[in-house]
Amino acid sequence: MRYKSAFFFGTPPFKLLASRLVCDEDFLADMQLVVGLTEDRFLHLTGALEKLDAFISRDVLDATVSKVLAGESDAGKLAAAIYRISEVLHDADMPTQDAMRILSEAITGEEKPFNSEERRTLVERLRRLAVVPNGLGRQFKAQKLAVATGAELDQANIICDIRPIFDSSRHRVEGALPVVILRLDYTTSGGESEVLEVRMSEKQIARLEETVATAKRKVAVVKELLKSQSIPVPSTEATR
Repeated sequence: MRYKSAFFFGTPPFKLLASRLVCDEDFLADMQLVVGLTEDRFLHLTGALEKLDAFISRDVLDATVSKVLAGESDAGKLAAAIYRISEVLHDADMPTQDAMRILSEAITGEEKPFNSEERRTLVERLRRLAVVPNGLGRQFKAQKLAVATGAELDQANIICDIRPIFDSSRHRVEGALPVVILRLDYTTSGGESEVLEVRMSEKQIARLEETVATAKRKVAVVKELLKSQSIPVPSTEATR
């Protein structure tokens, strides 16, 4: 889940977002976790993240942090914190390094709740944990590409209904027929929720079934091809 301060109408300049973030309670709680790491654990964790050449999905990040911080109850919270701030930085309307510089300025300019030494430590640790690992940058780039084109399907339902056929007086049911409706709930590229409902015949249902089966076979073939060429497939909304 994103920070409350990250929700705006439209896309604000990152400098404005950074100034809001450093006052956000959830962001500050995450930063406490980062500052609270012992130096030994921090160095071990950054080393483990930098060695990951593939895409660092949330699952991969969770597993890596849990391994490094074995036995610590806050390992899951720290992984979530790193992922959230990294996503904010990589989604900025500028190069990630520039976004990190602006966030660093906002952190160092805010006196509470950290002292000057903690602020310097926090800035360096955020850079090493959320920006330096190449796998995080690859992951967020993949996620952008997955949703960059067209509308996104949120839910698909096939609704079966019965339509009665009345006599001319509307007092007696002379028959009935089954009606099948395909309902697609989707989000447009502009972020608006829309619904499309279309009636389907039994022949169209059969063709849809064949189309879905064909699509599944094609995806399996493509994934096998990528695997044979040692090309990693990131975990995104499009591939999960």
